[in-house]
Amino acid sequence: MTALDDAMNAFLTVLRSSWSTVRNSLVESAGWNESVLSDWAQANWEMIVEAALSKDGNVALEPYGDGADCTGSGSRVWKPSAHPTHAVACRAHGATVRDRLTDTVMIFPAAGLPVWEFVTVDEDTGWYRAMPPFDCALFDVDGNDVVVDLSDLSFTLQDVAATKA
Repeated sequence: MTALDDAMNAFLTVLRSSWSTVRNSLVESAGWNESVLSDWAQANWEMIVEAALSKDGNVALEPYGDGADCTGSGSRVWKPSAHPTHAVACRAHGATVRDRLTDTVMIFPAAGLPVWEFVTVDEDTGWYRAMPPFDCALFDVDGNDVVVDLSDLSFTLQDVAATKA
């Protein structure tokens, strides 16, 4: 396992084990709106994944999901002025993967797709939600939401400058 795999497993463990409790505490009991969960997830993204990949501070990740709005200066919590240098992306284990929203087969780019956030497909509605068990990854593909089972994917780190060139 790589440092990225270890960090992603740790982040997913925190999401899976804490999401419901944090949501109940902050949204249900304290009366915050749902956006506070984006702040909490972004803080954990930076402190678990980014910190594990960048002890020397040379990696600043693209925001997780909507990022945070608690600092007023951007989507980051820790080092708010840092500009993204890398994105966590996923590659497909096989040549194709199935989009859980449309049930269509799609060809994943060899370089992978940047992760937007982790979600679960609600079996009743067929749509995704940010909630345990966080067993899928959400991607933006040409302006369309695509949801793929994590079991079909592996993680990779992409240089943001290289993907925009």
